[in-house]
Amino acid sequence: MDGDAFVPTSVPILRTHRSSQFPLMMRLLNAITLELEPFSDTRASAVSYAILSHTWGDDEVTCEKAIELGLNYVWSDTCCIDKSSSAELSEAINSMFRWYKEAEVCFAFLSDLPGGSDNAVGTKIELQEAVTLATRIPQGILDGSISLSSIPLAARMSWAANRDTTRPEDEAYCLLGIFDVSMSMIYGEGSKAFQRLQEEILRKTTDLSIFAWKATERLIGVDRFRGILAQSPSEFADCGDIELLNSQFRFRDEISLTNKGVKISMLLHNFGQGRFLMNLDC
Repeated sequence: MDGDAFVPTSVPILRTHRSSQFPLMMRLLNAITLELEPFSDTRASAVSYAILSHTWGDDEVTCEKAIELGLNYVWSDTCCIDKSSSAELSEAINSMFRWYKEAEVCFAFLSDLPGGSDNAVGTKIELQEAVTLATRIPQGILDGSISLSSIPLAARMSWAANRDTTRPEDEAYCLLGIFDVSMSMIYGEGSKAFQRLQEEILRKTTDLSIFAWKATERLIGVDRFRGILAQSPSEFADCGDIELLNSQFRFRDEISLTNKGVKISMLLHNFGQGRFLMNLDC
């Protein structure tokens, strides 16, 4: 991760070793010819490319920067995905976290910063403290010293608590990589996408912190009861400091999804008047 940086138009922020696990077809933009080229699994695994975070402009500055770094190919969602194909869009969104992670270098555009288009702000390592303050993502995650899988689900959800997305479904779709799950894209389903995300997470975890959310609105009358799943990442806003209990008695049993909802077997503490307490091991 040496040389990682943030600049207003195009910034290297990540370098990693890449695997050969690519989708069937990936389009890359040739930085020299400015033409799109399709890559199969075999070819893609052998190509070093720069990946862009909404940096496309009329002057192709990002292509020039890629060439300066010795990279002949770049990837951007604005031109490398056929959005008219729902199948390709779904595959790309499910692959995007890995594409960013496994790129040779990533350029990020910070449009709200002053200065010229080539004004470098600093490297990711230099700005680690500021990034952590703004995103609440631990510095250990940013520098790779802490495994993403070691962070409780609720804490990871809290990172997206204040995130705004153009479409409500993207509130869930943008989190697929963070939780290492895949799901189909159904634009038009609205907030149901976030419920589906939680269901996919529950199929592969025993981390009960996913139930540690807090309703953002006061529930009264007949609406005072609701399901066990959160309605949006914003309900995890207070979960950033959650830690899992390191105990031999931690929950490790099966969690299943049925036509009635979430099925889980564990001890509940009855406080009377319809109130029960469930230990979430965190």
